[in-house]
Amino acid sequence: MTTSKLPAPPAQADDVSPRTRGVNWQGFRSLSRAMFRGFVRDRAALFFTILFPVLFLLLFGSIYKSSSTPKINVVEVGRVSVLDQARADSRQLDKVLTVTHTSSLAHALNDVRQANVDAAVQQQGGRLIVHYSIANPTTAGVVNSVFSGIVQAANQAASHPRPLTSCPLSRWRTSQSSRSST
Repeated sequence: MTTSKLPAPPAQADDVSPRTRGVNWQGFRSLSRAMFRGFVRDRAALFFTILFPVLFLLLFGSIYKSSSTPKINVVEVGRVSVLDQARADSRQLDKVLTVTHTSSLAHALNDVRQANVDAAVQQQGGRLIVHYSIANPTTAGVVNSVFSGIVQAANQAASHPRPLTSCPLSRWRTSQSSRSST
């Protein structure tokens, strides 16, 4: 005759002890500790998780530590009222622009050619003429951007745009919807 042991019947709800009801924190702690020890023992995981990002931070931090606002040197030929007005209106412009004055266009263009200054500026009536070298594309881009902003601000100040008082777009949509229904 063979005898077999049957599994115990499931415990009833009132037989459950308070210790087995909630989360098994001891098991969670034990599993977390084992996973952490496994992580610490894996040197490749430690390197790529901790040391590799720190090395990149140090590398890029040393490369880009002196990235300040570029400052351009400009020679003003004669009197350039647009540039004078822009410098008077914005104190931020002096952080980007160093202006010297001369009366000779030939001397100013020679300084631009020899890369002693970044640009030479002159004004003829209502036109602002900026001479700059494209030998250094970064500096040429900064010069172009700065003077485009100066000219745009002067044009906006001269035009005195009025604010819109009505919205003709809503009337257009109404007329379009009535046309499409026919």
